[in-house]
Amino acid sequence: MKSKEKGICKESDLFFATPGNLAKELFFYVTCTGHFWYEDTYRIWRDNYNSYLVMYILKGRAKVFCEGRAFDAEENQTVFLDCCKPHGYEAKEGLETLWFHFDGHNTEEFYRYLYNLQGCVMNAGDPYTIKNNMYKIYHMHSGKEVIDEALQSAYIARILAEFFPHRICRDKESPTGIEKSINFIHEHFKEGINVKMLASQAALSEYHFLREFKKETGFTPHEYLVKTRMNKAKVLLRGENESIAQVAEECGFSNESTFIKTYKRHTGMTPGKFRKMIM
Repeated sequence: MKSKEKGICKESDLFFATPGNLAKELFFYVTCTGHFWYEDTYRIWRDNYNSYLVMYILKGRAKVFCEGRAFDAEENQTVFLDCCKPHGYEAKEGLETLWFHFDGHNTEEFYRYLYNLQGCVMNAGDPYTIKNNMYKIYHMHSGKEVIDEALQSAYIARILAEFFPHRICRDKESPTGIEKSINFIHEHFKEGINVKMLASQAALSEYHFLREFKKETGFTPHEYLVKTRMNKAKVLLRGENESIAQVAEECGFSNESTFIKTYKRHTGMTPGKFRKMIM
């Protein structure tokens, strides 16, 4: 249907949706979506719209206001807004967007985590993935396809996944300092690794390294090292050639007892029980 909102160009379309009970209980779900072209005079301010907004900038620029701050958004960036709180935005330079309002379990937690990292303007790992999934959601509601609420939820989850730090594109021939430290962990997880060694790999002070590592990976260096060792242990335990003590040594543990305690704390079972379960 056509929007009659002031400042929205006549070629723009929007579609409203009524999610089912199952979608509200289990999924991310869309309440409305659209493809808008804006006049440069467009301004909007809301105190509460009772949903979250994802808006991909196809062309032009926008100025976005939320949580007492102002943000600039441009082509190939994505705006993620908590519309339950006062917010607004204005069009600049021939703004064109794909957008949808949505909600669902853990949406608030997704928003808060990402806002604390990037603000409300997101730089995606792969803008094509964002745009492709935005179009899939839009076309699903345009009457051209049957609305599959489970699939739609998967599209939204795929979009949100692109906003997480580990997805942001980088020059693979020039890894960042944190990537160098991660590579060091994967290559030397059997050895005694400490924060000083890892910070040196990243060319950062220990204080800044700990903060940046947690920001990039979601783990402390120690947690990441243990996770790496656990993953390696699970691979080795699938075989029958190595004893538990040998697996412990291969994974960098000082003795079998420490390995068993650590493995049980992280997986809920002993290495021996895991081995029997998968055989």
